[in-house]
Amino acid sequence: MMKWKRKKQSWRLFAFKALSVMVLLFVAAEAFSARYRIAYDPQKVKCLPNYSVYLLDTWDTSRERGGLYFFDARGFEPIFQDGTRLVKILSALPGDHVQVSHDGVFVNSSNLAKGLALADKLGSDPKDFLVSGTLQEGNYWFLGEHELSFDSRYWGAVDNDQILGRAYPIY
Repeated sequence: MMKWKRKKQSWRLFAFKALSVMVLLFVAAEAFSARYRIAYDPQKVKCLPNYSVYLLDTWDTSRERGGLYFFDARGFEPIFQDGTRLVKILSALPGDHVQVSHDGVFVNSSNLAKGLALADKLGSDPKDFLVSGTLQEGNYWFLGEHELSFDSRYWGAVDNDQILGRAYPIY
């Protein structure tokens, strides 16, 4: 049987190697954190029911129907304070026709969500949220999958400058 002989190295060489590895790991972590964030959804009733943890890509500026995006809440009180980060499904793009009725939320005549279940919790009459129109350039419509999702049917379109990037569910 062959025995391996371990060659001793100087402390200086070991320290140089260890420092090099630590610098490389630090640079990789900084590069990752410049682009990505990890987010946790603490809500009990989740608008995207199967997920609580997301990877957020701040460099992805594409806008794709059906994709998950995160954005800053603006004017979403009393449910969310300004600046709260939300993750929702991009359901309508500029030029799409959006209609919110008692029967549901329709985008280009396709029913994407049911009614206005949160209107009472907001202290409003459901007819206060009924709208029909075409999204203007720079406006996007976001929905959740759960019927109790607080989404665009209650606050309207989200401006392009509020959208911070793409979200990917992890867990």
